[in-house]
Amino acid sequence: MEGIAKHLPELRASLGIMTEEGGALIGQHSMKAENRLATCASFSAMWDGQPLDRWRAGDGVESYTGRRFSAHTLVQPVAAEALLSDPMASGQGLLAGFLTCRPASRTGTRLRMERDAEAETGIARFAARIRLLLSRDLPLADANRNELLPTVLSLSPGARDVLTAFAREVEKAQASGGPFKDARAFASKTAEHAARLSAVLTIYANPDAPEVTGETMAGATEIATFYANEAARLADAAIVPPEVADAERMRLWLLRSWGESCISAGIAAQRGPLKVTDRARKALQRLQGHGWLIEANGAEVAGKSRKEAWRIVCARAGMTGFTFDAKAALEAAQKCQTLPNRSNRSASGGAGLGGIGALGTVPVSDPEMTTEQLARDIFEERAAIREFVGGAGSRYCRARSLGRGPVCGNNHAA
Repeated sequence: MEGIAKHLPELRASLGIMTEEGGALIGQHSMKAENRLATCASFSAMWDGQPLDRWRAGDGVESYTGRRFSAHTLVQPVAAEALLSDPMASGQGLLAGFLTCRPASRTGTRLRMERDAEAETGIARFAARIRLLLSRDLPLADANRNELLPTVLSLSPGARDVLTAFAREVEKAQASGGPFKDARAFASKTAEHAARLSAVLTIYANPDAPEVTGETMAGATEIATFYANEAARLADAAIVPPEVADAERMRLWLLRSWGESCISAGIAAQRGPLKVTDRARKALQRLQGHGWLIEANGAEVAGKSRKEAWRIVCARAGMTGFTFDAKAALEAAQKCQTLPNRSNRSASGGAGLGGIGALGTVPVSDPEMTTEQLARDIFEERAAIREFVGGAGSRYCRARSLGRGPVCGNNHAA
């Protein structure tokens, strides 16, 4: 972080850390215990779009605006878990600024050896598009070679309606007992993540687009929903004691590989993932305590009656992840254009991004509110806000990394 700040006057206005060795980034000098707080605070300030200040006795005081900073890092789980479980990184908002995911391992299924021509064509098309975007001139401030001043990207009425509905659903999901109760730091920024993603998708499709359409915002909420559920899952797994990890390994083996209805500690040690009988027994006892096994001493296991045995519970009901009906919200936003006393509003229109993917259909979190009621509620609240602040376009949502833009706004000029 110190190196970046020191050389900002000479570096490009848009910077990034892209590495396949994220462990080196996590273990660097700026992330050591005595420096971690300042580093986390600096990254959080950059995410919020605040100027980056540098105070030094020898160099004086410097303040940098109009910069952008991105990060894309790949890191092994053993190194990532240390950061994900760091209360300082979480409390300072650093982790909430990252879109983090941990895909399931594909070990044992990587059987394709030939080249996938269709996939390679898609990758080449994507790379060509990115090269085209990178070749465009940067929107620089006057008389500055490395200070950005991008135009404002507005939200169409339909996009704003979809984002409002999404923000409400995410807020309700943070309540006690909700899917985001243990991931509130990320969930509180999920709506802003959706706004930023919608801006990225819009510029990718058309760098000269004047606004974000409702269809593109709906797609962005689906992406944000995926990362929010990942944040909740990773928060639960950030600190896993060894005995809990053993129990989970045993549970997965029982459900996926063991073909009988009962199991004993001895057989589990012989054929299962834990090769020490006492360790396997403790894992089975923990699973019993959490309802995955039922004591069944004397049951037959592997053709013999076992003095100590457990019956396997095949499935249990659990809490589902957060879902948001982006398609219904988009339809509600479009219907909202025809409500009475709405002559000053036009349909959001636009083809949107199209090829990114079909919108999913899942149950709305609040079954007592129809999409029509939600649309009217959104319209009434927006009208009240406009009356209070003195006109449309007085509220806007910034989607930025560091500096004054890019900005997702409503009826705002560059």
